[in-house]
Amino acid sequence: MRHVGLLAARVVLGGYLAVHGAKKISSLFGGPGLEATAKGFEGLGLTPGKPMAALAGASQVGGGILTVTG
Repeated sequence: MRHVGLLAARVVLGGYLAVHGAKKISSLFGGPGLEATAKGFEGLGLTPGKPMAALAGASQVGGGILTVTG
């Protein structure tokens, strides 16, 4: 039973992380997309904005997938 609970937690948390990253780099799931995220990153002082936003989104998608797979 414990394994089922851990699997459920990994699927929920990893899925949330992957979707959050996908919203950063594309307009999937109603996200702002890469251009708007890049502007937001530049406003925070993270320059250059577009590569930083792409790296953040890609790492979140990858991390979410790795979390789900265990």
